[in-house]
Amino acid sequence: MIVAEALRRLTDQILYRFTKLQDAMGERLAHEYPDAADLRHAAVLAAIEAAGAMGQAWANWKARLPSLPVASH
Repeated sequence: MIVAEALRRLTDQILYRFTKLQDAMGERLAHEYPDAADLRHAAVLAAIEAAGAMGQAWANWKARLPSLPVASH
């Protein structure tokens, strides 16, 4: 049960942080630069770069997880 509780807490943290990330990205991309196309473009490029870094971080994190047994039906 300790492992299950730790995984639940980790999942809660990841979901919380992902939600905060979505809020921050939406605000920067949609609200701060309504009349500045060059700044809006730079913000989109930064978001794309950050998404790649987040994908790599997720792959690194996933590689560190222990393998869980697959339930048979």
